[in-house]
Amino acid sequence: MSLTKPDDFPLLLEVFRDGLVLGLISKDEIITWADNIINSETEPDYFFIELSLAKSVNEICELLDSHIARLGSPVTSRVFLGLIYQKLVDDSNTMAVEQAAVLTGRLNDREILSGFESGRMWAFDDYEILCLPDTCQLQVEIINFLSMYKEFSLNNYDQWPTINSRVEEVIKAEQEKLDLHYAAYYKAQKKTRVKRKLKRYALFGIPVLIVLGIILANLKMMQGEPSWSKTLLDHEGLFYLDFFAGYLILRLGYGLWIKKRRWRKWPRMELRVRSRPSRKKGLPN
Repeated sequence: MSLTKPDDFPLLLEVFRDGLVLGLISKDEIITWADNIINSETEPDYFFIELSLAKSVNEICELLDSHIARLGSPVTSRVFLGLIYQKLVDDSNTMAVEQAAVLTGRLNDREILSGFESGRMWAFDDYEILCLPDTCQLQVEIINFLSMYKEFSLNNYDQWPTINSRVEEVIKAEQEKLDLHYAAYYKAQKKTRVKRKLKRYALFGIPVLIVLGIILANLKMMQGEPSWSKTLLDHEGLFYLDFFAGYLILRLGYGLWIKKRRWRKWPRMELRVRSRPSRKKGLPN
């Protein structure tokens, strides 16, 4: 009598199917799994017999597709990350660090995984830009990240929910650390912006006060009021002050024009960045 049904393994069948496409799971591993179930039962389900007799990867994928429910669980992605970790730290050098980074980036599903995971995986997807040729640094970073999923394997399917709960606790703790780091960073940036703003106000305010003072001195002189401007005029100094005031006005006007021009160019620059073609590559056949 058949006791084991394919519906008893909804997540495992999904992992088998996508793992074949990603190159993380071999055809022989799936056939061996089916053979073990067949040998343990007197009347195994016909699905396992078909899986055991499958001759190609496409045939296996078709059989698995007929029983996959696509639950949208983060467990499947985390199992793949655990498999990448195991192949990466394997002594037989099963997987190169560059290949591990590319696969990790492709597994990024922002709708299923946490924000912390998606952020880290996005960085690995663009490792060529962020890490350049420094594969040693890349290896350290990716192993530290993937070690969170090292407990996942194809042999402990019944423990996946418990392992996933532990992983989520680790992710929550890491996210809290990251939030504290960002909060401190933004606080420091806010202080820096305030200081820069005060400096700009001082740089613009002092020349404006000087210009206003010179204009006021000219007005008083024209009205015949005694002031220090008459003394300066007697020494031909007021002419130089007026020239200096004109220079300051032109300099401030030029600075404001340059600033306005930069702000006008900014939306076009942002548009060019957003329209940059995607660097994602297709999945391996």
